[in-house]
Amino acid sequence: MTKAIEIKDLNLRLISKDPRDQDFELKNINLDIPQGTIVGLIGKNGAGKTTLIRAIMNAVKADQGTIKVFGVNNKIKNFAKVKENIGLGLTDLPFSGKNNIYELDEFYSKVYKYWDRSFFLDLARELKIPASKQVKEYSTGMKKSLSLALGLGNKPDLLIFDEITANLDPFARDKILDIIYDYSRDPKKTVLISSHILSDLEKICDYIIYLDKGQVKLFEEKDRLMEKYVLIKVGKETYEKIDKGKIISEKKSPYAYELLMERKDLPQGIDPEFISLDDLFIRLFGGSNENKGN
Repeated sequence: MTKAIEIKDLNLRLISKDPRDQDFELKNINLDIPQGTIVGLIGKNGAGKTTLIRAIMNAVKADQGTIKVFGVNNKIKNFAKVKENIGLGLTDLPFSGKNNIYELDEFYSKVYKYWDRSFFLDLARELKIPASKQVKEYSTGMKKSLSLALGLGNKPDLLIFDEITANLDPFARDKILDIIYDYSRDPKKTVLISSHILSDLEKICDYIIYLDKGQVKLFEEKDRLMEKYVLIKVGKETYEKIDKGKIISEKKSPYAYELLMERKDLPQGIDPEFISLDDLFIRLFGGSNENKGN
């Protein structure tokens, strides 16, 4: 399978300018992101998601290791040409709030060799981005829609989004996700999307990366992940019969034990409960659950 992004043995240390804050590291990152997929990047605040995105774009320099995008090392001069084929949708828009949509279109058409002005303006209209207003007058939803439109405007083969649906209502989020999903169905298009909203990623992603304290703790196909683990609810009598070494996490309620296990270890005769991606990761990596077993 063709790789859109290859990261090998990446180590990166950011020195804090404030002595009260700790330095941050990305440690031993190894990832092969297949072309033609949507990949969700998740983790707690400070896990390193934005730093990893900046490292891919060579906006911060790695201390060790290599990053290739479409087979090109991001440290060499030729990477500038690769950037023409990358679309970025960032949390903070990288320009003055005094611009309007037409001024931005004019500017981006000069920055990107393959900027498609008609496509961008059509998309802006579809997303109901007001043409007459300055960006500083936009609502949060309008700014997110603009970030999406700017990311797509050069019709890139790699899209990278950082919290593109954060702080939006469900209707606005669905609209943005639908556009990303429809655009990425071309087998040449790859999407890397960082988000805290796992329900959004559950809808559209093919793979999930989980970062914790600068390290990759999990990189897996979403469907395989959801198939691998099961949540069951059992009474005390059944609980006592279960091999405790096969319980990944457990939570006791007044009436039952909620247990996360691998499907292969599911006790005979017990049907699993529905579990969302959000709940799965809480039970695997944190929250109020008591981790046990593997």
